[in-house]
Amino acid sequence: MSAQSQFHFIRSNVWNILMEGGMLIMSTLFKELKRLKTAATSMSPWKSVGLCWKV
Repeated sequence: MSAQSQFHFIRSNVWNILMEGGMLIMSTLFKELKRLKTAATSMSPWKSVGLCWKV
């Protein structure tokens, strides 16, 4: 393999890893947000306001 094709191979691998990592992070964040939203709606409005202030 020439240096150029090797570089291209590494670059595409890094890109794939970044994309997969990004997808994983996004799905995790989405799940957490949904969970927080459910928790917030199940609580009384005052409790969720207090929670926002703590954050």
